Amino acid sequence: MYAIGVNPWVWASPVDDEALAELIPRIAAFGFDAIELPIEQPGDWDPIRTRDLLAAHGLVAAGVCAVTPPGRDLVDAAPAVVESTVAYLKGCVASAAAVGAGCVGGPAYASVGRTWRMSAAARAACYADFRRALAPVAEQAGEVGVSIGVEALNRYETSVVNTIEQTIELIDGLPPNVGIMIDTYHMNIEEADPYAALAVAGPHIKHVQVSGTNRGAPGADHFDWPRFFAVLRDTGYQGAICIESFTAENDAIATAAAIWRPLAPSQDRLATDGLRYLQEILG
Repeated sequence: MYAIGVNPWVWASPVDDEALAELIPRIAAFGFDAIELPIEQPGDWDPIRTRDLLAAHGLVAAGVCAVTPPGRDLVDAAPAVVESTVAYLKGCVASAAAVGAGCVGGPAYASVGRTWRMSAAARAACYADFRRALAPVAEQAGEVGVSIGVEALNRYETSVVNTIEQTIELIDGLPPNVGIMIDTYHMNIEEADPYAALAVAGPHIKHVQVSGTNRGAPGADHFDWPRFFAVLRDTGYQGAICIESFTAENDAIATAAAIWRPLAPSQDRLATDGLRYLQEILG
């Protein structure tokens, strides 16, 4: 059975030391096996303190989530912006290694919500720029045993990569520790057949995030979860499955994720209903 994790964004943003001190014991008590750790700003949480807190409660760090607000871009950006984004991503890699997380995942190519039209030639140049900018991050990650999972977002959040096919093109030529972070929410919007796309992603999958098609709990939606997990098993993926959703209580994150209404009776119920459903269908 896969380890099942959750992102503390379900309850809090930013996810800092204070939030983790309160949430990690609760997440463990709910019955989760793992946790994702977003880094909105460098220094939000201390890796050594967090590693020890997770160990004390029997949880593992399934991954570190790279966050790309305005001004974090590796493509179509000023050199100083690219340089600072590379430094941020290297910091995410260092934190992942220190806390024992095997993957840094996210839309590392451009800030969320930034969209622009590209010709075929401009897109090819954009992808080449990404590969050049990410190369030193990938090298550092490889040295410490961390993978990079590049996440495709839906069309309303980026114009760089929306599908698995585009993401494979984007990472082509990068070291094998660079792959794909699956996010079922975006796949449900963008993939004509998300289950076939998952099969294509198979050799490249580094991490898997799940949420309902409305960003709520998996299982309380129309996605064919048994089919999804049957395909995922066939890919050979053995990492964690992590629920990603967001609190509506933080204005910045609610706006970025378009969370305009409660997605469950409570945030605890969102997490625990999703956990029970995943446990049930995963056996």
